Order: sequence, then structure tokens, then C-alpha cells
Amino acid sequence: MVTQQQFWDEILPELANKLDQVSQTIASNTYIGETKRQLRKIIEDARSETLILFIGNRETGKSTIINGLVGREVIARKGGEFATANTFIRYGEQEQVTAYFYDDVEETFDLDRLPLLTSSESYTSKLLQSHIDYINVYLQEPMLQQMTLIDTLSVEQEDELPFLSPALLNRVDEIFWVLRPDKPIGKEELRVIEHLRERDIRPYCIINEIDDQAQNAAFVTDVKNTYGHLFDEVIYVAALEMESYLATKDPIHLEASRFNVLHEKLAQFAEHKEARTRRILLRFIEWLERFEIETSLLPEREPLCTAVEVLKQYERNVMLATAQAQESIAAVEMHQQGYEEVAQIFTNVNTLYQLLQALHEAPYLCDEVVTEFMMKAEAYLDTVGAYRKAHKVYEEAREAFEQEKAQQAESLQAAYTYAEECYHKMMVNYTAIAEAEQHVTSRWEAVEERLQYNHRMELAHHEKSASHLIATRQKELAALKLSVVKMAEFTCLIEAQGVLRDVVWRYIKTTALPLSDKEKAYMDELIQAISRVDLSGNGIVARSGATTVINQKVADASFSRYTIVPLQLEENGLKSADIPPVPEKVTLE
Repeated sequence: MVTQQQFWDEILPELANKLDQVSQTIASNTYIGETKRQLRKIIEDARSETLILFIGNRETGKSTIINGLVGREVIARKGGEFATANTFIRYGEQEQVTAYFYDDVEETFDLDRLPLLTSSESYTSKLLQSHIDYINVYLQEPMLQQMTLIDTLSVEQEDELPFLSPALLNRVDEIFWVLRPDKPIGKEELRVIEHLRERDIRPYCIINEIDDQAQNAAFVTDVKNTYGHLFDEVIYVAALEMESYLATKDPIHLEASRFNVLHEKLAQFAEHKEARTRRILLRFIEWLERFEIETSLLPEREPLCTAVEVLKQYERNVMLATAQAQESIAAVEMHQQGYEEVAQIFTNVNTLYQLLQALHEAPYLCDEVVTEFMMKAEAYLDTVGAYRKAHKVYEEAREAFEQEKAQQAESLQAAYTYAEECYHKMMVNYTAIAEAEQHVTSRWEAVEERLQYNHRMELAHHEKSASHLIATRQKELAALKLSVVKMAEFTCLIEAQGVLRDVVWRYIKTTALPLSDKEKAYMDELIQAISRVDLSGNGIVARSGATTVINQKVADASFSRYTIVPLQLEENGLKSADIPPVPEKVTLE
């Protein structure tokens, strides 16, 4: 048979385990950082025992009292120094310190490094402390199995108004305000106490007595008469006596410290499990309100709305996108083929004629300079061809003349005259060759430079065009992939919706928890509202088929595998190598 106390002892750890499932599902989302931190704090507090907050001005004895409660000096209390971050002293089998930073990073340190994180005034320490949200100190002290002690920032601030975080006040179960007779209550301290009253919080007052008994009595009277309505109860301790006891183990100092009364009060607090459970549940309802607002706004905010729109646009144009992708692939292949052809265009170009043939096949090599050269080169080859033709005609005429001459034929004179005319025409063409050749060779250096340049530019055109097509395709896929990745980041929130509905709410509505029917109905309403928020864009990732597309590999166009054949035509290669020599002129002798 489970007793009432056992029931309440088990409720909060079980509730914490349910909430932890939500926390783990949303852990990877980077857009709800503060919301994640708040849930972690609720879970951490649910797994902790009673949280006791100590508040007070500097040098009123907060640290000494906390050290006395745990039985050793944990919190440094050097003159002038004070805590810079809220410090939670918890039970732990492994004694260590964990610092939680504002950027969601947590770091664990050895226990002796605590002053570095809380009270040291070195430059390095202050820089580190400025980024700390709060600190957990884990001690293997039995009394901490029943409660967690919190040393908060000093009420007295030098540069700003005193302030107690509502978030911290929401976390704690009870508050002790530490006063000391030789430290009068200031306006700032009173302002904070009044603020607690406005929140319907009545802290317990600890008066840390000093050696002057008259001053102690006068202070107690003043507190009761002037401020008694602000406190639930006043407890008297002598922290220095406890400090002496820890140093000497003399029971006289222990009795004089009156810490037994404080221990009894703390033990009473530890038994209030039902009240703690209710506070945790009310904090969770506040968290649900925050989470509901955030999730309802996410579909209209970046980056989710843009990711959904990109995927919807892809879905609408998937046929066109596929066709464009195929065209892009074909275009890349075309440029690869074009690059290979250009790279080989000067293969076997050893003569002027072969060069002209190559230029006719490659108009991209031709500009004004090259075109003018081609005209001169073709004129030169025509001249050489005309000479060869005239040379052949003359040789035939000379042969006919020689035959007439041998036979002393009557037509000898006519054969001579014809052969002489053919000779004259041949020599005109022969003379023209030199001039035409000069036109070709004199411009060759400039023309060769242009050809080499145009050749490089055409190769670069194909390589650049293919690279641009590939980069464009990669950019399109990267944009699509980014949208899928962003959507995936919100998948964890979709899982959280299910965990809230099917795990957390099912547990809460079927368990006898300290919530009214109205509060349970409100929690149900919040969870249902959270569950109705569409964070998937109506399943746009699966519906669009984008996941398959983004995993496609974009083939790289490797041009280094093609051998580039440079133009290696020398100037001598421009000249025709088979020009027939000038034959002898015919004579009548």
C-alpha cells in the first residue's frame, strides 16, 4: 500500500521524466532557446528537493549561514566580494560545479574553482562571470538530499537598481531574508521586500545576531514593529558561532548558533511535497502558454515561412525544374564536347592550307585580324596555284615546240610564239608569288598571337559556361536542401507536439495531481492548441519529393582530362613547299 508521503515523493520525479521527453525532442531547435532553457529549469527543479532561497545585503551573513547548513565553507566570503550569479547548492554523488552560460553552453569544473565563477575579481574571472546564467554546486551532504539551497545576488547593487528575477522567484519554494543588526535595512532592500509583498510572497526573516546584545534587542524590536507585517516568521541565529563550531567542533558553539531551529524549519519545508508539485505544475502551465504563442507564430516567421514557400514553389514547378535540370546536364555535356573539339583544333596543322581548313571549321578563332590574314593567305595559295597551272601550260607548249623544232615543221614559228606567250604568263604568276608570300609572312607574328588568344578564350568560354551551369544547379539544390534542413529542424517540434499530447497530458489527466478542473481544462486547451499548429507546411517535404532531389549528385565537369594541342605552325610552314622551279625559256636556235 503506497502511503500519501510515498505518493508525493514519486510524483515529481515521474512528472520530470515526462517533461524531459519534451525537452529532449526540442533540444535541436535553435529558434526557441529561452523556451528550452525555461523547460530545463522546470525539470531540474522537479527533480530537486525543496528549493530554499537566501536573500540579503552584502555582509549580512548569507554565505556564512549557507556554509553552516552544509557543514563546511563552500561559498567564499572574503571582504568586499559577493556572488555574481545565482548559485544552487544541490546534492550530488560527484562533488563538482556546473556553470550554465547564456549561450546554452554548460561547463563542469572542480569544486575548488567555484570562487573563479562567483566571487573572484580578476579580469579573467569577471569576463567569465559576465556570461554565466546560473551555477549548480553539487555536494555529497546528506541534508541536501532534502533541499537545495540558493545563494542569490546581493540586494545591494552599485550600478543599477536592486532586482529579483521573477523567473527565480517562480522557481523557489521558500525564501529566507537575512538581516544583521549592524546593517540597517536600506531603501533598496525595503523596495525589494515590498515587491515580494506585491507578488503575495512573505519570506521568512533570519536575524543574524552579533556580539552586542543590546544592539540585537533594539534591532529585533524595530524589525517586529516596523517590518513584521512583511515577514512570515522571524528566526534568530548566530552564524559566527556556527563558524566557530565548524572550526573547533565544540558543541557549546553549536548550541549558541541556534541553527537547530533553522534546521527544523527547513525540515518542515521539505515535507510540503504537494505544494511543491502544484508550483511546478503552475510553472509548466506558464511554460505551455509561452510555447503555444511561439509555435503559433513560427509558421509566419523566418526561417520556417521561407522554407515552406521555397518547397511549395518547387512542388508547383517540379516538371519545369526537372526539364531545366536535364537541359542543364545536356548543356554541360555540350560544353565538354565543345571544349574537346576546340582543344584538338590545331592537331595536324603543319601547313598554311591545313591552317585555313581549320579556321574555316572554327569561326570562333576568327576576328578582323585573322580574317584579313585568311584573305591574304588564300590569295597567296591562289597565286601559287595559278603559277603551277601556268607552269604546266608552258611545259606542254615547250614540249610541242621542241617536237616541231626537231621535225623542222612549217608551224615551228607558231609553236614558238605560243610557247613564249605561255612563258610570259607563267613568269607574271611567279613574280606575284613573292609579293603574296610577303603579305602572309609579314603579318604572321600578330596573327599567331591572335589565334592563340582566341583559342584560349574559346576554351575558357566552354569551361566557364559549364562551371556556371554546374554552380547554378548546385546553388538551386543547396537552396532546396537548406529549406529541407530548416524544415527538419522543426520536425523536433512536431514530435514535441505529439509527446505533449500523448505522454504528458495523458499522464496529467489520469493522475491525482493538485490541479483544479479549471486548470486541467486550461492545460488541455493549451496542449490542443499547440498540437493544431502546422509546422510541416502540410507535409510539404514529403509531398514535394525534394528529399530525393537534394541527394542527387551534380556531376563535375573535369576539363583537365582533355589534352590541349597548341598551334605550332612555324613561319616557314606558311610557304608552299612544292612550287615548281622556273623552266628554261624556249629559243629558235
